[in-house]
Amino acid sequence: MPTKPDSPEESLKALKQKIENTTPEEEKRHKTAQGQSGAQSEQAKNLSIASRACAELVLSIIVCGFLGYQGDQFFESKPLFLIIGLILGTAVGFLSVYRITNNMGLSVGYKPDQKD
Repeated sequence: MPTKPDSPEESLKALKQKIENTTPEEEKRHKTAQGQSGAQSEQAKNLSIASRACAELVLSIIVCGFLGYQGDQFFESKPLFLIIGLILGTAVGFLSVYRITNNMGLSVGYKPDQKD
């Protein structure tokens, strides 16, 4: 069992010694493990993007539809504002999904790089 170093300098020396004693087989095994976790993290990133896009699409339709319904209740004009709200929510949702999938994020005034 390795002994615990007493000072930070001894800890750094012990770490440096351990790094120098690393064999090529250990390095190869470590790089293979990193490659597998990289693929898993890419998969998790894609799932995160898909979940966000789905949530924003559904929530924009629900929120705009609810606001349209409330407008109908206030102005007593059923179902005019509800239909407008649902159409507007769908348009906003698809715009949001487009921005997410094109990696535009939340930046205001997004302008893609111009290639000359």
